[in-house]
Amino acid sequence: VGYLSWQNLSLEDITVSMVFSKTYIKEMFMRYIVYSDGASSLEKNMIGCGFLILTESNYIASDNVKIKGQSNPTQAETIGVGLAAAYMIDNLSLTESDVVEFFVDCAPTIDFVKKYVDNNDKVFSNNKQVVASVNIVRKLAKVCKVELTKVRGHKVQMNPNKFVDRLAKLSIRGE
Repeated sequence: VGYLSWQNLSLEDITVSMVFSKTYIKEMFMRYIVYSDGASSLEKNMIGCGFLILTESNYIASDNVKIKGQSNPTQAETIGVGLAAAYMIDNLSLTESDVVEFFVDCAPTIDFVKKYVDNNDKVFSNNKQVVASVNIVRKLAKVCKVELTKVRGHKVQMNPNKFVDRLAKLSIRGE
């Protein structure tokens, strides 16, 4: 549309066009970046899980929880992924064109979740929260595209992975 054709539009026409454009662009796709992590304490017999959700330009949410009676760090990592997925399902308006990319520093968690996320096979785990977490990621994958990516462990400089590591560890402190 050239400059002259814009001169003939009313303010209402321009506003409607801008609202439509913003809506259309949003509906094309949104990329969510999710970091999750888990921590464990054998002596306290508890795990901590944390997550951080971002877009390319915005902070969305972060949280952490502690769970008593468990001490498996891989299960803590898996539950962290499930917590983030649950938050997204409950609080965001996701579309099938959206992409959620989980960055996890535990390869066994990635392998375990990937094994089940795209099928209806029974999740084999003796931990009900791990099973629930995988089922929540399955539910998320039915709404939008879900990717799991291995991220390097904690570096010296602060980055999102180190941040969620600290969130998870904060959960099990002080007990």
